[in-house]
Amino acid sequence: MNRADDIAILFSSFGASADSYKEIEPHYDYQEQPLVPLGRLPIKPASPVLVPDPIPAQTAPIPTVETTLEASAKIQAAIDAVLDVDVNIPTASEPLPAEPIAEKPSPERVFAQSIQASAPASLRSLLEKAAQARLSTQSQEVPVAPVRIKARIVAVVSAKGGAGRSTLTSMLASTLHPREGGQVFAVDLDPQNALQFHFGIQQAVPGIAQACLEDRNWRDVCLPGLGNCQFVPYGKTAVTDLQRMQQTVANDGRWLFQQLQRMELSDKDVVILDLPAGTDESLQQALDIADHLVLVMLPDAASYRALDQMMRRLEPCLGKLHPPTLHCIINQLDPTHGFSMDMGEVLKQGLGIRPLGVVHLDRSIREALAYECNPMDQVPLSQGCQDIQEIAKALSGLLSHAQVHESSLS
Repeated sequence: MNRADDIAILFSSFGASADSYKEIEPHYDYQEQPLVPLGRLPIKPASPVLVPDPIPAQTAPIPTVETTLEASAKIQAAIDAVLDVDVNIPTASEPLPAEPIAEKPSPERVFAQSIQASAPASLRSLLEKAAQARLSTQSQEVPVAPVRIKARIVAVVSAKGGAGRSTLTSMLASTLHPREGGQVFAVDLDPQNALQFHFGIQQAVPGIAQACLEDRNWRDVCLPGLGNCQFVPYGKTAVTDLQRMQQTVANDGRWLFQQLQRMELSDKDVVILDLPAGTDESLQQALDIADHLVLVMLPDAASYRALDQMMRRLEPCLGKLHPPTLHCIINQLDPTHGFSMDMGEVLKQGLGIRPLGVVHLDRSIREALAYECNPMDQVPLSQGCQDIQEIAKALSGLLSHAQVHESSLS
């Protein structure tokens, strides 16, 4: 059986005839290209690689001419933006500029530069920076001391009224001994204007209230007091004038300082300020300029209960750069009454300071106000007057010592 029989059997198996079968013989015409030397091989540009579009052909939109031109314009704009950069690109006709040959540093120079870069700052520079920082900190933290009044200022205060503050002020002013050539001024800063009666002045007289409203010097309203002292009364004022006066003091925090400065006091003078009880504005101003602060207390329960509030009021003053020296006087101590003696000890312990003195109960001092006389002249040997003389002597010593100390420093 040959190949033709196989084909006939195949066609007859499915009812067909092999007569129409024609076998085509393939023919391949191979033409060989002539050999070309290697140096003459033609260089053909690489054919672009076609990337198949992920979108099916039937759904992909046909780009229009406008879209193609717009895309080309965007591409050209991006290329122009890059080419706008000022970069000098030498062309083939331009020779490349010769780069300058850097001088090779010597090994010694390289070693010195490496040492300078790696070495820490010198000790001298570190000390200079530390000194500058320290001086800068000190100049910021240390406040400048304010201008002070030449005269010595003694502020007499009490935690409550009725403690005998004005009585002690008048008696101390008439008993103090200033330095040679100096004077003692007793200034009443209490609107009650009670200090003038302790100096035997009964009629109404102008005082600092009128001087303030009329812008006058306090020396214009100064009166002779007891002993060798000078007295500056508060003055009797109407309610409206008193309100104006208090408003002036409240608006000017240096009012008291300026008024005393206008008096042109010397460093030998002593000013004793009789301050009102409570939270008067003049009290705070007096605490700011006082050299000595004298707190008058009675040996009773009311003074003890008011002591804590008074100390809180004095705390800012006592904590400033140049605080006044705090003293206390226990007034009207009754040695025949055990409770009075015990309260005196409790007050001493509560303050934590040694009293400047104790004034024992002396009825002659109480009666002197009624008889309009100076108890230091009438009954100088009484117990109370003796106590005040001792206090005045101690206070005079403190004032003189402070003045001599400041003179030696200057």
